[in-house]
Amino acid sequence: MKNIRKSLISIAVSSALLIAACSSSSDPSPENTMVNDPANGSITTDDTGAPITTTGTGGSTVTGGLDDPTANPTGEVVTSIGTGSLDLATAYPKLLDALSGYQLETLAEEVMLIGDSISAGSAGSVSTVAGSFSVNDRDRDVVTETQIVTYNCDAGGTVSIELGQLNIAESSYSRVVDNDRYAFDQCETTTGGSQQLDGVVSSLQDSTSGSRFSRTHYATTWGAFSWNQDGGQRLTADAAISGNALSSFDSSDTRTATINDYSMSRGDRIVMAVTNGLFSQQNETIASGAAQRYNLDISGQVTDESGIASNIVSQPGLSRLFVQPVVASESLMPEPFSGEINISAENGSQILLTATEPGDSYARQVDVFHRAVDGSTSTLKAQNFQTFGAEL
Repeated sequence: MKNIRKSLISIAVSSALLIAACSSSSDPSPENTMVNDPANGSITTDDTGAPITTTGTGGSTVTGGLDDPTANPTGEVVTSIGTGSLDLATAYPKLLDALSGYQLETLAEEVMLIGDSISAGSAGSVSTVAGSFSVNDRDRDVVTETQIVTYNCDAGGTVSIELGQLNIAESSYSRVVDNDRYAFDQCETTTGGSQQLDGVVSSLQDSTSGSRFSRTHYATTWGAFSWNQDGGQRLTADAAISGNALSSFDSSDTRTATINDYSMSRGDRIVMAVTNGLFSQQNETIASGAAQRYNLDISGQVTDESGIASNIVSQPGLSRLFVQPVVASESLMPEPFSGEINISAENGSQILLTATEPGDSYARQVDVFHRAVDGSTSTLKAQNFQTFGAEL
């Protein structure tokens, strides 16, 4: 990831940065776990769940930035408004997808690219301090030294960049860990147009392979971040996304996103906003692929360009264990697809997704009940349930 970003430094980073928010990102899954504290930069992950910890003065809390989250770079307070028209029947897949956090992974890459561009164009660093991160690898701690380098932004403020990489290469085992952290402190730059950035973005990519298995863990964290651009484009984010992918005799993919706050606007127009977002999805194969398990819990409040907020909650979450009929037994019994997702908009409209069992097919299907603003109702039976980001 680090090398990809650096190869793109020469590319202009202008208004496309915020437009890219609707894109998706990399794959997910279980095995490892992550806890990321934006205040101190600590990251916990490894092949057994033990910690990776970033140390050094670069791990301190980054403060500063705009006091009012609705203020633009000139200090003028802007209240974002919407179009006032929401058709929940067509909009709900986009609202659900916003809770998965894939757009925040794409935007994190853009922000780190800006940091790389600042460091490449800087006359020199302001300060350099030592840092490190520790990985538990096969029951032993492996410490990797890093440097936390602070650069002046060309129009004011600073950015502190910590890039860490661990490489383990053996005849039947390899592991590569990229642990990167960018802390912007009232950074003002003309890279790609006038921009102001404040807060912390961090990225972790941890890939392991061995005899008959491969495993990937990833994590992206936004800590009290604000980003203002020319033309009144503004992003704020406080979120953590993580996931794991395991491929062996069986495979599994898990993804978790906690979006405390995420908002994007252009001028006085809202583009997307998420508050109190929770997303947890699991895909898993069992018995060498003879059975597949799926679980999804999702909740939060999402507002799209209409400016109308929709409250989303799974009650209970979607769940299914599909078992190929030829291998079904007392020890491996199928569990029918079950669960509901309720989406209620402030304009009085509603979508209710109710899981329905498609029989001998692994397809995930739902009945879609829609109540329109005028109170009229309709139901679509056995609709394929949407996929998210890397599933596409």
